[in-house]
Amino acid sequence: MHLFRSLSLQTRFIIGLLAAALVMGFLFAGILFLHLQNIVITEVSDRANAMLDQVNAVQGYVRNELRPKMFQELPEERFVLEAMSSSYISRKIMETATGKTDFRYRRVALNPRNPDSRPNDFEQKLITHFQKNPDRKRWEKMVDFRGEKYYFTARPVVFKANCLHCHGSPVDAPRELLARYGREGGFGHEPGQAAGVVSIGFPLQQTVKNIKDSTFAYLLLYLVALLLFFSLVQFHFRRLVVDKLQKLGRIFQSSFPAETPPDLFKKDEHIEVDEMIQGLGQMATDLSQARKQLKNYADNLENMVEERTLELDREVIERRADVQLFIDILNGLRSSGDTAQLLRIVLKLLADRLKAERIIYYCTQYSTQVYQYPIESAYPELPESFPDFALEKRIISQNGLTFVPVRTRDQLWGVLGVSLPSSKTGQPAVSDQILLAFGEQLAVALENIQTLNNLLQQKNLLDSVFQGISDPIMLLDKGSGIVLANQGARSIFQTGEQPELKRSLETVLGLKNVTDTHEPSAIAETIRKKQPWSKEVSFQGNRFFQLSLYPLPDVGREKGDQVVCSIRETTMEKLMAARMQRAEKLSSVGKLAAGLAHEINNPLGTIQCYINLLKDELPDGKKSEDLQVIERQTKRAQSTVQELLDFARPRHPQKIRCNLNRQIRNFVDFFLVQADKKKIRLETDLQEDLPPFAGDPGSLEQVFSNLILNGLDAVGSEGWILFKTRYDENSHELVLSIQDSGPGISEDQIHRIFDPFYTTKDVGQGTGLGLAIVYGLVEEMGGRIEVDNLPGATFTITFPASDSEGCLQAFS
Repeated sequence: MHLFRSLSLQTRFIIGLLAAALVMGFLFAGILFLHLQNIVITEVSDRANAMLDQVNAVQGYVRNELRPKMFQELPEERFVLEAMSSSYISRKIMETATGKTDFRYRRVALNPRNPDSRPNDFEQKLITHFQKNPDRKRWEKMVDFRGEKYYFTARPVVFKANCLHCHGSPVDAPRELLARYGREGGFGHEPGQAAGVVSIGFPLQQTVKNIKDSTFAYLLLYLVALLLFFSLVQFHFRRLVVDKLQKLGRIFQSSFPAETPPDLFKKDEHIEVDEMIQGLGQMATDLSQARKQLKNYADNLENMVEERTLELDREVIERRADVQLFIDILNGLRSSGDTAQLLRIVLKLLADRLKAERIIYYCTQYSTQVYQYPIESAYPELPESFPDFALEKRIISQNGLTFVPVRTRDQLWGVLGVSLPSSKTGQPAVSDQILLAFGEQLAVALENIQTLNNLLQQKNLLDSVFQGISDPIMLLDKGSGIVLANQGARSIFQTGEQPELKRSLETVLGLKNVTDTHEPSAIAETIRKKQPWSKEVSFQGNRFFQLSLYPLPDVGREKGDQVVCSIRETTMEKLMAARMQRAEKLSSVGKLAAGLAHEINNPLGTIQCYINLLKDELPDGKKSEDLQVIERQTKRAQSTVQELLDFARPRHPQKIRCNLNRQIRNFVDFFLVQADKKKIRLETDLQEDLPPFAGDPGSLEQVFSNLILNGLDAVGSEGWILFKTRYDENSHELVLSIQDSGPGISEDQIHRIFDPFYTTKDVGQGTGLGLAIVYGLVEEMGGRIEVDNLPGATFTITFPASDSEGCLQAFS
């Protein structure tokens, strides 16, 4: 330290400046190196994440679109690896990309099928990391890999339920997959298991080296420039500082010759002496000036204080008026419904505050509309240079108007044209800073009202979408209370239109007015687990519903204690699936029945032929009676075979337009005698003026005969069978219900009642083909048949109405 102080001021100045420049140079070089490295890492990270997203998109397309479509198109249990394996397809795509770009792509898994997909030590650590951190979806870092720097981005391979067809048990895997890879590798995974990793690595060794070389080159260039700079500084320092100080010392000696020692300033002294001389000279000058100023202040102090006080009072009044103007603008914002109303309020306030004769606002953002106060028919045009001064936040005057930009930090909203009064000095009465502040305040108000209008529009749009969804949707709080509901939900839970359905849904969901259970409700469990909940339920009347609960995530300080409840009725989907299954079953059984009937009918014909021959040769007696028994049983078997043929043989009904009520009355009259013998009443409740329908009289005869005979067998003495018809105007269908007073059909039998060879009668009393034939005949005529217990068995048949009356015209 002593050595440094012994140096001259020039030397110390140069050393200090050099040290500061070197520190700044090295600091900037380090910052430049880190900044360039960060730019490279950011770019590589974006590329890696984009490629991972592309891989995810390819795999999602294969799983959700391509693979299901291939399963539909290919025969059962077929599996084409090259078109249905998401891992194989994504790997092949990335292998093609790897050949064109310098990066490393790997998709590995524990116990893989392909030995090349076995993880190395680094990838094993990544898999372990994702297993320990299941919430972690991505991992990114620059690491030393095999002696070089790489930037890796990785995501876990989590097996989902739809992956277990090929990665679960070998028993469930496709045959082609087992034949190609065997039964060892790739199996034994479970849903939600993180058993693999997809990684993309970019080599950065050469890039980091290039950055270091560039930074070092910059530092060398900086040192060379610094050397030249300090050479110039040293030269000019002597010219501008040292020489001037010597001259100042001579001036001090000439000004104070008596008080100045002859050796006070020497040319070869250290610079500390020069500093003292400089300080003394400055002190003398300051004392002289201070004495003069004190004298002037003493003479004019009272007048200066009074003028400054008046000036401050005026400024206070003006600032209060400005603050009040800002408050009035905010009040106008709250009371305004749109931009035009806000501008009319603000222009009047500005005109009153600025005492302006005229004030104009030119819109430049969303329109070219102009607003004035006071309102006049003509107005001057906006200067052509307004974009320049508006972007630079300047004020210009032209044609007696002062133009002020109305803008926020990021956006220009318009321009104010103000006719300002002039002060006594000819200068504007309001400063440019105040006018710019007014413009910024108006821009903020316009931006706020525009934002508010956009929010209201978005709210109305979302509300329209929410209310337009026909399925019930609700927002429920943690207390199971309904916070928000669309029209579909209100029709169930608030209007009371469906009380039974409301009670059933409240019981399943555990809404707050259901208190007869101590188990946690589905809503509470969904909020606690933060996982969606879904359940399919069925209620009285065979109505099926898919109930789903989705927890809302935490947003800011708001805890996610609310769930979205979606209720979708799946009754029609269930019915359609059941009809399709029944149709497939009838088709399969029909083919089997046709083959059996053909094989059985031939030996039965031979037996009947020999019976006829034996009857002619044998005399009457015991043997003849035995032949009659054989003949009766043979005919019975032939009758059963004929029913099989009727069931299996393709039918082509000839449809004509028929009157449903007339057909029913004919069949009721036909079976009245048989019903009277069993003391069973046949009743009708037929809606008059039914439109005709397209039907086959022969098929209708077989349908009604089977249903009436089944009813007569099921109903005991003193029972009844009711035929009821009506017309559904919504679906344009004729509805026929045949209800009896019998015991009905049990719940475990009602779903099989239309199956071939299924019967509830005793052995030998029926073949089980009657209702199967009825079902097929109704379907062929374009109708449908359903069965229910109310409490007796009720068969409901619907036919589409025809567009013409009468039953004699052929139906094409």
